[in-house]
Amino acid sequence: MTNINHLKYILMLKIKLYPTFLLFAFLLSSMFFLLDNLIFSKKTVFFWMWSKPQTLSSSIISLSSYCKEINCKIDPPHVHFGTITKNNNFIMHLNIKDIEVLKDFGNSFLLTFRLENLPTVYEVADKYKKYSSIFMNSDIEIKGLELDYDSASSKIKVYKDWIKRLRELLPKDHIEITGLTTWVYDNEKDVRDLSKEVKRINFQLYHIDKNKIPTQRFFNFLNNISEKKISLGVLCNDYEFSKSINNSIKTNSQITIGYFLNSNCSKST
Repeated sequence: MTNINHLKYILMLKIKLYPTFLLFAFLLSSMFFLLDNLIFSKKTVFFWMWSKPQTLSSSIISLSSYCKEINCKIDPPHVHFGTITKNNNFIMHLNIKDIEVLKDFGNSFLLTFRLENLPTVYEVADKYKKYSSIFMNSDIEIKGLELDYDSASSKIKVYKDWIKRLRELLPKDHIEITGLTTWVYDNEKDVRDLSKEVKRINFQLYHIDKNKIPTQRFFNFLNNISEKKISLGVLCNDYEFSKSINNSIKTNSQITIGYFLNSNCSKST
């Protein structure tokens, strides 16, 4: 008889506790939902405009829609403005009409200079200041300079010293650079030193026309460096690739994703 009463007591206790359990489960799921949104809200993206801005509308609209879905924010675009060739000739890729069209995509940008060699720091600083004023005359704010230079891994220290001299000429300007994953594999120590000289290294995760997942060694490097110093460049609007990259990065990371957009991306969007 005692066993039967004991069984009844346990059954009644379970019935009373069931609503409490449901409430706990609801609160727990809500907490995870809010945590996910908090993590996503830290995500920041930007895009490179690597062709005439008129050709990129569909890709940019797609990225904007994606960013709304994951509750991220979009940083100022990086505009491929000019190239300094191996012969030290400067080629400007945008004309005045193109600059006016840029207003449709925002009111502030970074200027990206492609360097096929390392010219004198005076030449780069002069070009940057000269052409920044052209944008300002069109009521467009220039947030900083990005250098796109594929330094050999063995010469990263030379590149770092060159940037240090450039910073002396542009002490108040925001300077970023693009980077190669092979730098980390070949010369991680100098890459860490290089990162101290710039606001951010934007590592390219693509080769020619394909996105490529880096090795675990590269992710280990990312997860042990100041997050604000790094962004990852993805070719076109490859959001599935972006998700796979995020799965390999610390959940509390604030590493930015940059989307390299050109006219070929617009055709495939």
